Amino acid sequence: MDVIILMSIDMKKAVIENTPIRYLIRSHAIFPTKSVGLNPINKYTGPTINISIPIEGVEHYRSVGDFETIDDDLNTVSHTRVNAGSIRYRITANDFNLDEEESYTYDAGETLYPVDFNPIVTITTVSTVSTVFTQNVDYRINNDKTSVEWLGINTPADGELFTVSYEYTERGYYIVSIIAEQLQAWIEANFPDILAEYRGTILQVDTARNISEVIGPDVVNTIIFDVDIAYEFDWSRGLDADFDGTPLETVDYTITIE
Repeated sequence: MDVIILMSIDMKKAVIENTPIRYLIRSHAIFPTKSVGLNPINKYTGPTINISIPIEGVEHYRSVGDFETIDDDLNTVSHTRVNAGSIRYRITANDFNLDEEESYTYDAGETLYPVDFNPIVTITTVSTVSTVFTQNVDYRINNDKTSVEWLGINTPADGELFTVSYEYTERGYYIVSIIAEQLQAWIEANFPDILAEYRGTILQVDTARNISEVIGPDVVNTIIFDVDIAYEFDWSRGLDADFDGTPLETVDYTITIE
């Protein structure tokens, strides 16, 4: 019975340690927590990248007899074999607040100025070069939290540029989708070199799947994908202790040609 050969510890460590933890969400750098193995899906409050290896040791390719090498001194027969396994990435995030800053040209005939990202959580400042305006006196967040609304008390001059600094809520599903997209691109660009050191290759990067509904609505947004890899190893088995390389049986025969 064959022994199951798993991925080497060094290969696993290289995969885990090299997986990046910096991602860009719009213009913002975020740093998910990296975890390994089985963890509760909502253990961490911020974005998380969980790495596990659910499958390994599956026979993928076995060299044919022509490539077997018999060592008479050691009484062994050896050949190269290739097993396959999967590295699983599970990316989770809840809604996440981010800071943003935008500039607008004031039009005396307009009171509403929609921001690029919403819903607005809070406005830090609204200002021109010379004036800082007061929230709920000069302006307010409109009812649907998508715009700065001027109240007509103090405003910028017509045609004057004003800047809005605010915090908005980024959707967790968008965050995990962007991380998954960037991580898959990184894997395809970098895994071949990382795995080659351990005689490994990528078979395929699977399509990312949204499993948020599987774990329960509104718990946490989750996207999962697998990276299927193959890895070579040298396999040898001992021959009978008394085997000396000579045939175990000889047959005498005569060929007659007429």
